[in-house]
Amino acid sequence: LEQQEFEMAIEIAKHWVEVHPEHVPALFYLAHLSLRLHDYPLAAHTLDQILSYDPDAALDRILEGIYPESAADRNALLAALQQLDSRSNPSLLVMSAGLLFDNNQPTDALTKVNIALNKRPQVTAFITLKANILIKQQQHAAAQRFLQQKIRQQPNNKSLGIFYVRYLLGRQLQREALAQLDKMTRQWPQDGEIMLLAALVSIDQQ
Repeated sequence: LEQQEFEMAIEIAKHWVEVHPEHVPALFYLAHLSLRLHDYPLAAHTLDQILSYDPDAALDRILEGIYPESAADRNALLAALQQLDSRSNPSLLVMSAGLLFDNNQPTDALTKVNIALNKRPQVTAFITLKANILIKQQQHAAAQRFLQQKIRQQPNNKSLGIFYVRYLLGRQLQREALAQLDKMTRQWPQDGEIMLLAALVSIDQQ
């Protein structure tokens, strides 16, 4: 993997799974490599095996950084994911939601990400995906309420706070953004990223 020798690595992973079919780390490697090599039927079959052992397995590391660039590959992966028996896994739901979102199917994407959030309401990536779907649908009031609610529930989530500030700035809501930054600078007085953003918005607002 480190040498980018994916063809050789997947052959080792396949053999590993044949010899030790119940060894979950082997299945994780095989799923990761099959996604990298765009072998989506194999990826779906392997993910299904993983989920048969643990329906709530954290698949984020498998999926991280692996995303089909072409519409044809996205559709192939989406079709493969939809064939899985265990469709309630949050990581798979969110991956399907992202694919649907990119295919301009925001309503279906929102349904899947809501199910994932019901299972893991604290995951920042899930929260921001839902917000982005609402934003794409021009549901700005709903997106703002949702983000405010999540920030109240997770007051120590700096990444979420910065996402909300950038959303407000994108909406030309500088005063609201500055009010949020004011709270964040008191909470994280030594954070350079927050301080710089607060300074820039303050200058803009004179």
